[in-house]
Amino acid sequence: MFINKVEIDKVKYYSEFDEMTGVYNRRAGFKRLSQVNTNKTSCTISICFVDINGLKEVNDSFGHDTGDELIKTVVLGIKDNIRNDDFITRLGGDEFLIVFSGIAKDEAEVIWDRIQKYYDEVNNKNDKKYVVSASHGIETFFCNSQEKIDDIINNADGRMYLEKKRIKKNLSVIKQ
Repeated sequence: MFINKVEIDKVKYYSEFDEMTGVYNRRAGFKRLSQVNTNKTSCTISICFVDINGLKEVNDSFGHDTGDELIKTVVLGIKDNIRNDDFITRLGGDEFLIVFSGIAKDEAEVIWDRIQKYYDEVNNKNDKKYVVSASHGIETFFCNSQEKIDDIINNADGRMYLEKKRIKKNLSVIKQ
């Protein structure tokens, strides 16, 4: 059987990246995170847990193609605003991790504010029937601490959940 290099490269790409968004899939993202974590030149890592607000409602109201469009818009907002050393991992469905190398929570929040402004601009100029919105939680891992990276991710997830709960009370993702 003959397999050409293009086909091998394609298989390798799809084994590491999410087909829809082009960001790391869960397995490859966690592998890269462990590499960053063991690189002592970057002793501070901030983890941002992101969850898209209202994806289920968008899927239920307008179909999965529209839901996919929402996911792609959220990811584009992240890609366009993070630094070259940072990366995104799709955990599954509507959940993502952003890994900020070499910066603490305050600096990561500044980048998140830029991402949020991107969503605000999209919402102000788009004619979509839905609102682009995501909840987030950020925690910082210091390489010399005794904390485990999994605990930092869980803490970031907890912060995201609290924000999502607060936002959900006032947010209608379906435009009237």
